[in-house]
Amino acid sequence: MSQTLAQAPFDGSNLKADIVLRTSDDVHFCSHKIILYFASSFFEQMFTLPPPESPPSPSAQDPDLADVLVTSDGVHLHIIPVSEDSQTIDHLLRLLYPIHEPPRLTELSVVDKCLEAAMKYEMDKATALLKASLTSLVHSSPLEVYSIACRLHLEVEAKLAAQTWRASVTNDQTVYMSPYDACTSATAHSVQEGSVTPCADKDCKHRNFKETAFGSSFVTEMRSITSGSLHRLLRYLRTGVETSFCSPTSGLEADSSPSPSLTPTSNSSCPSYPKPLELESFPADIALRSLDGALIYTHKILLAFASASCLLEKARDPKCPILKGIPVIDVDENQTTLEDLVQTFQPHAVHLNFTLNQACRVWVAAKKYGMTRAMDAARLSCREKLEEAPLPVYFTAVSHGWFDEARQAAQSIKRKPPSFLDSYVAEMEGVSAGALYRLHWYLHDYRKAVCDVYVLHNQLPLAAQRVFSVAGDVDAHLGHGDVPVIAGSILRRDWNRINGSPTWYYDGSGRHATAVVDMETLVNESLTVSHKVKDAVLNVCLKTDEDHVLA
Repeated sequence: MSQTLAQAPFDGSNLKADIVLRTSDDVHFCSHKIILYFASSFFEQMFTLPPPESPPSPSAQDPDLADVLVTSDGVHLHIIPVSEDSQTIDHLLRLLYPIHEPPRLTELSVVDKCLEAAMKYEMDKATALLKASLTSLVHSSPLEVYSIACRLHLEVEAKLAAQTWRASVTNDQTVYMSPYDACTSATAHSVQEGSVTPCADKDCKHRNFKETAFGSSFVTEMRSITSGSLHRLLRYLRTGVETSFCSPTSGLEADSSPSPSLTPTSNSSCPSYPKPLELESFPADIALRSLDGALIYTHKILLAFASASCLLEKARDPKCPILKGIPVIDVDENQTTLEDLVQTFQPHAVHLNFTLNQACRVWVAAKKYGMTRAMDAARLSCREKLEEAPLPVYFTAVSHGWFDEARQAAQSIKRKPPSFLDSYVAEMEGVSAGALYRLHWYLHDYRKAVCDVYVLHNQLPLAAQRVFSVAGDVDAHLGHGDVPVIAGSILRRDWNRINGSPTWYYDGSGRHATAVVDMETLVNESLTVSHKVKDAVLNVCLKTDEDHVLA
């Protein structure tokens, strides 16, 4: 089969090439070492290494496996395979070669691929030109440029994209976004045909999520950046305070470190398991050796009960090293993780008080060796942190595909005030931005459902902060004997009215007197609204599939 050559001038017909770049789609670019040497520090180092042996002639039996290209005049050129496609390499070479000016790149996906390749091969000139191409597209695609910049750790370009996006949302970079729970135009809400019409506020709680400032701040390209980068964009969108976007900022996020109960310690928090000298009647018959050389002695029968068949199989290998008559199994874990893993299958391991980080490390290790019981124990330890640290648990659960735990964490977060999601946790850096976006989406839909019920019930506008005690937890209520009475603010009822004293309230149309109601009326109305709220939120669920983010 003939080898596919690139378009001129990289087809080898007019230039005396001395090297060939083969792309991922098997297109061959005839190039020159001297140009690549001066244009790229990567190739400079490559070409200064000892040269390979003279390229052999292509095999007549299997020419496709040859690592050389034979030119039309019979010259054998050494082939360097690259991971980029032909479109990317063609654009890069045209930026490097002293030929006519290459066409300007206007397609963002092409700029993305070329810029990533230029940075990978340390091509300074090409990188500068492609950065300029990227910033030229910021006004038409600010969120896409932000995503590319964060993924490639281009802080200047990320900042420019964030500023551009915020200006387009607020129409004025000096206008701060209002907090979610303080709709600035509450009196403009109205009820039409059984639904609530949002006010002009960009973050009105009655809007559909994708119409809000946060909801519109996500594009497909953000799946390749972290939730941390999206969190920093949303924080800037709301506050206007500039920060680092590509990575955590020590100043603003130093106070967001995980609590001591969530961080790993130098020693396991679990009781120390018995050592060989303490088991003289039952001496260890196998040893696990960590990456840092620590030996952890245990028993084959315990590994068998833990379903660690792959480790036991290594012990039966004739090539397995033996130390004092005991087989030694090399395990790809550090000492701390290995000790914690062994804890999970000790006979006395009834309850393991792992930190969140410990539990995650143990789960990953246990999955690697097929130890299902250890995986379950580690996952249970994570669930126990749900109420204490729902945000870290949520992002940890998403990163490991624990959808049940992710939903439980989201349900715990919904009982927090809206400002709770302003908090930063380090676990955001280990999962795609889609995880944070879906969480904001879920919380917005949940609170919107509750607020809609209130407005439809009262036919009156609502100051959002008055309903969040109910929006956060639909079971929150005041009690009168055994009868649940929903919080007075949601019904515009006060306890002194039950005693026969009318009260007053104000809205956009003036001052109004409330009628005195008895306890039976209050209870019945409370039950009616409570049922409406529960029905409204019944179908609000956390999306867990990345493909549903933009559905």
